[in-house]
Amino acid sequence: MGPLGLTSRTVNPIFPLFFAYLLLISFLSLLNLGRARQQSRSTTLGGPFDSLFIATAITASGAAYTSVGSLLQLDLVTFPAEAAYGLGIILLGYAVAKYDALLEGRTIDRDLVYSSLTVGALTTFYVLIVLVLYFGGQLSFLTLVLTIVGSISANSLFDGPRIALDRFFYQKQFQQLRANLRTLAREAGTGDTLREQLQAILNSLCRALRIKQGFIARRQPNDYLVEATLDANAVGQIFTAPALAASEIVGIVRPTKVGLQDMTLLVPLYASGSQIGALVLGAKETKQPYSEAELELLEDLGGQIANVIYAQARHEENAQALNAMLDNFRQRERELQLQVQQILAERAEMPAHVNKEISEGEMASLVEDGLRQLHDFDYLGEHALAKLNIVQARVARRQNGPATFIDRGKALSETLVQALNKLRPDGIEPNSKQVAPREWHQYIILHDSYVLGEPNRNIMSRLYISEGTFNRTRRRAIRSVAKALEEMEQETRRN
Repeated sequence: MGPLGLTSRTVNPIFPLFFAYLLLISFLSLLNLGRARQQSRSTTLGGPFDSLFIATAITASGAAYTSVGSLLQLDLVTFPAEAAYGLGIILLGYAVAKYDALLEGRTIDRDLVYSSLTVGALTTFYVLIVLVLYFGGQLSFLTLVLTIVGSISANSLFDGPRIALDRFFYQKQFQQLRANLRTLAREAGTGDTLREQLQAILNSLCRALRIKQGFIARRQPNDYLVEATLDANAVGQIFTAPALAASEIVGIVRPTKVGLQDMTLLVPLYASGSQIGALVLGAKETKQPYSEAELELLEDLGGQIANVIYAQARHEENAQALNAMLDNFRQRERELQLQVQQILAERAEMPAHVNKEISEGEMASLVEDGLRQLHDFDYLGEHALAKLNIVQARVARRQNGPATFIDRGKALSETLVQALNKLRPDGIEPNSKQVAPREWHQYIILHDSYVLGEPNRNIMSRLYISEGTFNRTRRRAIRSVAKALEEMEQETRRN
């Protein structure tokens, strides 16, 4: 088929090893990207992972097409593989640029130009290398090495072209300002408060542009609230929504803008398609009007400031949602505890002594519930077991005056521990570094679980027993404590 066919390519004896290595690298790359996409719960962050996965799959298919055709000397054209390489490189460059923008909290408007230039330069480099190797008759292993080196270099030095291009798009005194704003956007919600961050931004902006005064206001449901100021309106001042509403940078006409008589420029702050704030600036120290370059800079910086406000707002919303969920969980847990207590009380109906009609299983359930809440005296004070004679006698010994339900809870807790200690064998308890004999298992399981609050896995590890053995031993131990408690109650009633 001539120079366009794979039969024109020669392979050396180690080519099968390269083919196996290529398959392994492709499989591991796709597996890693697939897992990263599954672990990313954010739809925004999931997009770049999808693009990276598709780009890798397309490039790997092109490489496999070329390798199989060359290895088996099949009469195939090279165009499908070359098209796969080109499409894969384009998608890879786009995904890397988009992912980098998301991580830094930047809009991709102007940075898309930077990314396109970077990807274009990288693509040109690859095309030149491929042409040299193709016409030089070299094998594709060197192409693979150069591709890996180029990809690593492009990812590692991605900020380099952007910083270099900043020098063409922005004046020198503005470059550090943009870098500071990118840093603040990344740190939103992790350190200083929103007002502190906005104040730092405003100070840097006014110092860089030599502006006398200004303020930043954040959109509330029905108005705007001043969050940062420099020799202008006080923090906390309220503006009506129409006063600061704008679709683009506008000059302030003093008679129509109440409260903005000393201001010159209004920069709306937009995020997610809606205005979330406003940057209001006064005149420059030089008394010169704002130039086109400065207006363009302010428009770009407005997007950065909006990102800071938007990120902080999302952080606050997430924190409030988590707090509400925790409060709701605690409330529901308390309600469930009261319901369980009420159900057990209705089933047990224990007056001044243990009901003889109560079954052994029901008594064990009451004891287990009491042990689970051993340190919650409020809960135990209203527990069905708090009506036992042995508990009432302990309350009478503890108190000289009227007893409260808290006193009954403390007495029931002590009574349950006393019944639990009946399981303790004679002799010295084995320490945590020794394997405890079997006769100690019931006591250690209940004591460490309910009195000390040790996790079950730690107790199983200490006793070298399985989870099934642990649960069976705990059930037998609870039944033993329940029976001991009944005998203690009977002895109290006889006395």
